Amino acid sequence: MSSLNLLRTRPLLLVVTAAGFATAVAIFLTAQGGSSEVLKGITAEDLALQGITLEEPPQGATTVVTADLATQLARAKRGGATVREVRLVRLIDKHPTPTTDKVAWAVDFDPATVNNQPLGPFVPGASPSSAVATYVNEYSVSFVDPQSGEVFFSITASHTN
Repeated sequence: MSSLNLLRTRPLLLVVTAAGFATAVAIFLTAQGGSSEVLKGITAEDLALQGITLEEPPQGATTVVTADLATQLARAKRGGATVREVRLVRLIDKHPTPTTDKVAWAVDFDPATVNNQPLGPFVPGASPSSAVATYVNEYSVSFVDPQSGEVFFSITASHTN
């Protein structure tokens, strides 16, 4: 009789365990907002369009440059823009050959505070309009070498208004 009860309860335990796991995953995703935001206001999908992936840095990664110094160096290149977040990341950039894969400080700026100049010079007569387009920044981030302080590069994604 006891072996019969065990056979009946085992499937029930599996169902309850699976339901509990599914609930935990749903709660986690809901708490995360269901998005894949890797930095404040920047999703993994946004960066993937630029050929960039951010991951957690390797365990035990060390830095010579502090987060504060990385912030100062990046802000100097961005005209003193307001910083939203600074995180140590593993930066994978697929544009260069070979692919770049290194640890970096990601300095995430408030896009409203980043100066956004037109991408090219305005040439009178070369445009159907005499008004220079204005740009609205969606996000802006700089990547700083945690050993030397060199700003590897910066990205600002914008659209015309």
